[in-house]
Amino acid sequence: MKSIFEWHALQDGFVRLLEKMEFSVRLAFFHSLQAPLTQVYKRTENAQLLRLLPHMPLMWRLTAAENIILSGFQLELYAPHERTFAYWYLTQVIETHLGCIEDVLVILPPGI
Repeated sequence: MKSIFEWHALQDGFVRLLEKMEFSVRLAFFHSLQAPLTQVYKRTENAQLLRLLPHMPLMWRLTAAENIILSGFQLELYAPHERTFAYWYLTQVIETHLGCIEDVLVILPPGI
């Protein structure tokens, strides 16, 4: 349970870092418009990879949330009227996790 907070703090740090770097990335991209196309593509790929930084701790956070919810089922911690909500919450967490994985797969170069 404690790890979820730590992953959240790390994700928040990455988001703040990217907000500070956003101006620099945009400025570099603007200057790259005068560069050869191969350099433009490389800089664009690097910017896309930077945008993935918050996804990494988020995926670990979601994995921890899935484990906590599933542990509740295994330990029979949920009352009968709470199980429906726990299943619904688990599906929301899994859908968000799959969305993060899809975002990463779209940006990563093939073969990785």
